[in-house]
Amino acid sequence: RIIPAVASTNATIAAACVTECVKLATASYLHLDNYMLFNNVEGVYTFSFQSERKDTCLVCSRAEQPLACAAQDKLQTILDKLSQDHDLQKPTLTTVVEGANKTLYMSNLAQMEEALRPNLEKSLEELGILDSQEIIVTDPGLKMPISFSFSSAKGANLWFSSWARNQEMSSFRNSSSTVLIVFLIFSYLNVLIYHHTSELLSNVISFITTD
Repeated sequence: RIIPAVASTNATIAAACVTECVKLATASYLHLDNYMLFNNVEGVYTFSFQSERKDTCLVCSRAEQPLACAAQDKLQTILDKLSQDHDLQKPTLTTVVEGANKTLYMSNLAQMEEALRPNLEKSLEELGILDSQEIIVTDPGLKMPISFSFSSAKGANLWFSSWARNQEMSSFRNSSSTVLIVFLIFSYLNVLIYHHTSELLSNVISFITTD
């Protein structure tokens, strides 16, 4: 039962890929975004829909969270606010300054905590953190790191940061669509080659058996 299952699964996925390739190439219908259900228990049933995702979800989204505060605020103040909002236990704060990774504070290692403790009394400006700069927070209680975008001006900087991310995602989607089309074309060709090869082998085996 394993071999037919593998073959039928490959055929189903190949058919779905070719269908999406035709839709993307001809713009004849909306492409799959981002979930498809296939049921072959009794007959064939398929259903597709777009799974909704919260843009600020801490589990499935890597979108930057806004961190509005003053450049003169001390790191201790920021840490207390983040700990209260996200129930942090032993947080670690990192950022990038002049192209190099910089650990602002680490509480889960005693030696590192002692060495970085003076940073808590420094302001964000003294630590070299500028507007729209990313601060990454990790903690044992978090399923994944949280990225915060520091902004001392809530208006223009947040708008520009959002606009830049949208432009980047748009460019990524265009390049991803091109790669997907090429991949689907090669998948379709692979299915054709496999089909003709199987048919040829069947004819050869039938000829040998007949003789």
